[in-house]
Amino acid sequence: MNPGASGSPGLAGILENSTLVSARKRDASFIDPEAWKNGPNDLGDSNIVVQNDPRWCGAMWAKNKLHKSGLALAYAHYGRGLIVYDGFDRDQIANPEYQRLNVAELKQPFDPDYLACSQPAADFLITSSPELRSQPMAPGGTYTYPLSVLGNFGYVGKVTLDAKVVPADPAISVKLDTSDADLTQVDESKASLTVTAGATASVASRIIAVRGKDAAGKSNVLCLALPERRTGGLTILSGLRHDKKPTKNLEIILDASGSMKALLGKKTRWATALDVLNDVVGKLPPDYSVGLRTYGHRESALSPRTCKDTELVAPVAPLDRARLMTVARGLRPRGETPLVYSILQTPGDLKDVGGGSVILITDGEESCKGDIAGASKTLKDSGLNLSLNIVGFTLKSAQAKAALGGLAESMGGHYYAADNGAALGRALLLAAVDQLPYRIVDVKGTEVDRGVAGVGGKHELPPGNYTVLVNAGDESLKVPVTLALRQDVAVTVGIKDDKLVVER
Repeated sequence: MNPGASGSPGLAGILENSTLVSARKRDASFIDPEAWKNGPNDLGDSNIVVQNDPRWCGAMWAKNKLHKSGLALAYAHYGRGLIVYDGFDRDQIANPEYQRLNVAELKQPFDPDYLACSQPAADFLITSSPELRSQPMAPGGTYTYPLSVLGNFGYVGKVTLDAKVVPADPAISVKLDTSDADLTQVDESKASLTVTAGATASVASRIIAVRGKDAAGKSNVLCLALPERRTGGLTILSGLRHDKKPTKNLEIILDASGSMKALLGKKTRWATALDVLNDVVGKLPPDYSVGLRTYGHRESALSPRTCKDTELVAPVAPLDRARLMTVARGLRPRGETPLVYSILQTPGDLKDVGGGSVILITDGEESCKGDIAGASKTLKDSGLNLSLNIVGFTLKSAQAKAALGGLAESMGGHYYAADNGAALGRALLLAAVDQLPYRIVDVKGTEVDRGVAGVGGKHELPPGNYTVLVNAGDESLKVPVTLALRQDVAVTVGIKDDKLVVER
């Protein structure tokens, strides 16, 4: 079914992990449907299989611009050979994820009996998160699988689901939150499966078979593997606050009060701050939206308007490094420090973009009688998703540091102390971090997996010694880890006192 060439966006998902396509980052055939969707996305042009034959095996599904879902990537064994059907439109050739899929298609060998065919073509498909398709079982463990029942090319009907353990084990129980998948009005129905392995469960491999059947006798099955666990488990947790939803919107508040004209070494604090800002802006991810507010730059300390002297000089917009630095270099330090008043303007600055992160850079404490203790309540009452980090640049007062630190912590952020340009740059980059990506390497330095701290689940790896490499801003951390058979290790990484730290 060809929806026509229009360059329309759409959706796609992986049905099974194999050498053809995989959701596992450690596999050579890994592709990321989320990155595909967020990149050049012409998935709306995808051609969906119309006629079904169970000898065809589903590898990926797609939903095109006509809101029709079904198989867009399938394969079939043919003697000692392999036939691959690829229904993605040629417009996708610019997408790196599709390029990787093309390479995997061309690399498939003869005698493809290793391809599992876990999702035979049918009028409806039953699928779950690909990374959960093979979940090593541990006695005493509970596993939850989100399920989707997808109508294939306009299928209409009601599907009854059931699940069982093969071979049976009385110590392993399975439970569906619903057995009904109604595809009469929509082409996707959700369900959840919970598998509980009791303390006496056998460690031998098991299969969880989720079968669907409609009134006409049409059926399909999803097989979830519970293999014997021959690995250790490694979980990387995040010490960052997660009560605030991470965003890619960032507003920087830059202190341009008169004290920034003081010397720091051979240059003024202001000149150093501009150099650091230029370096930090250059290292921000290109998909960020960034704005700049400043205070103390228009009115002298004697002006009656000095305590309201704050201005959004660059509204939050897609990152334009040259624009931000041109605006910043046009400012001149002059007046007082209306720190709290400036912070309280940020909900209005970020309202149109749905909230974001705020980083305040100040070399002095509040000088306009702003209520630091009450600022947190005012910000929270705005209802926006806001987080606040404060960087004290050469700030000496312990009382001021404690007050600003309390305000930042109450808004899901941190206080960072910076006494020189290098420390200011490091603190700024760390303050901009809302995620901590990491890589896992073996003793040979070969990458075996990667992820983001606090996102996703456990890494099942062969017993042995590994190193977790964490990066945030220009900070890096190496964490040695030893995994034993069937044992789990959890490592928490976070930021403390301007540095990446690890807790076990």
